Amino acid sequence: MGDGFKEGPSSQPQVVGYHYGLGAHMVFCHGPIDAVTQVRVGEKTAWSGANTGGQIHINQPDLNGGEDREGGVVGAVDIAFGAAGQGRNSYLQSVLGAAIPSFRGVVSLILRQCRVSANNPYVKPWSIIGKRIMTRSDGSAQWHPTAAAIGSDLNPAHIIRECLTDQSWGLGYAESMIDDVTFQAAADALKAEAFGLSFLWDQDGTSLEDFVVDVLRHIDGSVVLNRTTGWFELHLARDDYDLEDLDAFGESDITALEDFTRGAWGRVANEVCLKYTNRDTGKDRTVTVQDLAAIQTQAGVYSTTVNYPGICEDALAAKVATRDLKQSVSHLAKMTIYGNRKMAHLGVNDVFILNWPPLGIVSMAVRVLRPSYGTLKDGRVKLECVQDVFGLPDSVYAAPEPSAWIDPVSEPQPAAHRRVWEIPYWTIIRRVIPEWNTGDYDPEAGLLAAMAAKPASDFMAFVVMVREATGADFVNRLTTSFTPSGTLAGAVGLTDTVWTLTSPDDLEVVQTGNYALVDDELVGITGIDLENNR
Repeated sequence: MGDGFKEGPSSQPQVVGYHYGLGAHMVFCHGPIDAVTQVRVGEKTAWSGANTGGQIHINQPDLNGGEDREGGVVGAVDIAFGAAGQGRNSYLQSVLGAAIPSFRGVVSLILRQCRVSANNPYVKPWSIIGKRIMTRSDGSAQWHPTAAAIGSDLNPAHIIRECLTDQSWGLGYAESMIDDVTFQAAADALKAEAFGLSFLWDQDGTSLEDFVVDVLRHIDGSVVLNRTTGWFELHLARDDYDLEDLDAFGESDITALEDFTRGAWGRVANEVCLKYTNRDTGKDRTVTVQDLAAIQTQAGVYSTTVNYPGICEDALAAKVATRDLKQSVSHLAKMTIYGNRKMAHLGVNDVFILNWPPLGIVSMAVRVLRPSYGTLKDGRVKLECVQDVFGLPDSVYAAPEPSAWIDPVSEPQPAAHRRVWEIPYWTIIRRVIPEWNTGDYDPEAGLLAAMAAKPASDFMAFVVMVREATGADFVNRLTTSFTPSGTLAGAVGLTDTVWTLTSPDDLEVVQTGNYALVDDELVGITGIDLENNR
């Protein structure tokens, strides 16, 4: 912890606050991973790049407002990925002694006495953004690597496969229990669809089984245990079949069809608002799609909100929202079918053709939701099914008109018109010394002044930063209001006393008796006409 100082012309340096330093070891997740791409402190990015292990240097002294507020972050940080051969960290050894573990298997940051705040003894929470795509949790190479990376996301088939087989945190099934044919086909299909996901699984928040179910919900898929091979299979609900190639079943194979229902319009959702994750901030973002025909039929908008936290891409969010909307407005028929053993090969997500004359059903594509294969006393197959959405005619969906609202707040930027110059001796004698109430001024010394015109109308103040020598760190010395400014409407002569300005700013705060700087020349201000900008 160090002192912060400010100096005045009539006083000795004073302590006005403190810098707080921190040595810490922060563990974030299982490791190893591919890279750390951001280090965030509070809600702000302190460092960004692509670190694959080793030390980074953070130099953000004004991240949280500088010395006048909550300081910033400055210092060296070690990033440890937890690889199998990782050794003991030298800083931790210097503090805790040699008898410490190497902390393998976890990703962590080691802060080497970093400056973490000023005027605030409370440390803001630290977080990282990392990615693991091409490396498995044990450090080995990724399965089916050509399909693993989908942009900055991981293929969901790879996520599910690792959840099933990981021996450390996963369900621990043997690799030999995975049907690589169906998993690789699903991985290739998801790659072609650009359907990548990014998740953070917290075992304290949800079980791994529920997490896998959530991944399947995102991709509209299912994992089944094949009754013949004993292998896990991954299947996607997709429009990947021809009606002519499907098995057809009717009265000769079906003994009963029960609970046939089809939803009415009522308050069926004709608008879907899908929440997904903003990759840069980690916060929710929303996309909305509507079925215009359904809105007209129902004479109003009936909205539903769905949450897909693993989606981080705008285009994918819109596609999944459209998928859910189509399922909502299609009034898909649901039913329970009892059939003979010819239907026993049908499993979850399988599609077949249903012909049932008693209800006027001819060539309806039906998808299996939950199968039951009978008992010793009753060998009938029971299938809970739903009419397949891909067997319906295509509909048209539209997003609402984009908002015309424009954020009125500008991003911070350097002032295009700025000036640092030496205050005239006349001003020092007549203005500065009387205000400082001192006669102790060295006439050989000089004082600097900084001026800046507003870059835009919503800017309020600017920061003056100084350094003692080339290569030294800049220090925040002053935050002050922008300088009143304007542009001469035309050329002026030596005897002209009335000048007209264009684009004037803050002229109302200018007082007579002051002066203005025009290029390198000072002129006195004897009067101001605000109405005519003169």
